Amino acid sequence: MNVLRAEALKAACLPSLRWTVALTAAACVLVLAALRQDAPAADSVTPEAIAAALWTWAGLVQAGFLAVGVLMSTKEHMSAMGSTTLLVVPGRGAVWAGRLVVLAAAVLPVAVVLAATALVVLDQHPARASVEVAVRTGAWLVAVALLSAGTGALLRHVLATTSVLLLLVVVAPATSQALGSWATWLPGAAAQDWVREGAWHDGAVVLAWVVTAVVAGGLRLVRSDA
Repeated sequence: MNVLRAEALKAACLPSLRWTVALTAAACVLVLAALRQDAPAADSVTPEAIAAALWTWAGLVQAGFLAVGVLMSTKEHMSAMGSTTLLVVPGRGAVWAGRLVVLAAAVLPVAVVLAATALVVLDQHPARASVEVAVRTGAWLVAVALLSAGTGALLRHVLATTSVLLLLVVVAPATSQALGSWATWLPGAAAQDWVREGAWHDGAVVLAWVVTAVVAGGLRLVRSDA
């Protein structure tokens, strides 16, 4: 409980984290307003169109969740905070687990609220297929935060982590045609197909990337210097 409290207090005291949350909320509203303005009439909208619109929205809003994960895992390694944390709580595995729990607890309700809001705005009479797409959208936003946290803990450098994540998450879907079948093994392209179509193998690829990043980040924290 002390570890969770400490990690929550550290996250709450990061000004950059508060600004990220505010800017993400603002981006969510602006993107939804633009998509709603260009949306077809309610009686002619299709589940496929809703899925495409939700992914377009998520593709922009995910940047905020990516930034939150990066900040929570790299910020303290840029100062003496990391060493102080491990002096107070020597159990590094407990520190990493507590950080992930705090991150998930923080982003999960936000992802649920934002995805539900996007669904209601884009589809006034959502069918089951649209609801499932919204659920997968919220799950991906949580996943990208955890993926970012794991990658940040592994690399311990804001710029390097952000560059790698932008390539894997943002650039990969945009260049999927050029990459061919290789793109399906990258988290961003797999997430795009999973959110829009719900294919289980794409979801498995996303899960594998998240688990690998979280485990690798945890091992780096446990085995290396603060």
